[in-house]
Amino acid sequence: MNKDDITKNLEKHMPQKPVVKPKESETVRDAEEDYEYSREKFKSLIDRAEGAIDAAMGLAMEAEHPRAFEVVSQMIKNTSDMTTELMKLQKERKALHKEEEKKQEVTNNNAIFVGSTSELQKILKNEIIINAESSEQ
Repeated sequence: MNKDDITKNLEKHMPQKPVVKPKESETVRDAEEDYEYSREKFKSLIDRAEGAIDAAMGLAMEAEHPRAFEVVSQMIKNTSDMTTELMKLQKERKALHKEEEKKQEVTNNNAIFVGSTSELQKILKNEIIINAESSEQ
């Protein structure tokens, strides 16, 4: 049995990474639904606030009253806060998915060699010789 045959057999019987199908937990599924709902609500509120700001700005310009401008500035601040909350929501979603991925990671520390000890020693010797660039085989 030559080195190529052994390598092919090793690759055939010893996959590089274990195949793990990620299971989406109920918590993640619920969080994803809540995220989608919250995101749509935030977007809707931000769109409505922009329209209300435009209308309030028009009224403030016509009235030229300080209180009207104060209301407009407060509306702008609230809209800005909603936009910030929308970004925080996205960041929290990413953090949740990272936590879930860490839980699903599998470490496989088991390695199997199918063959005799003499074949294994030959392979190891050849690798050492290849690394040392020696002419011995």
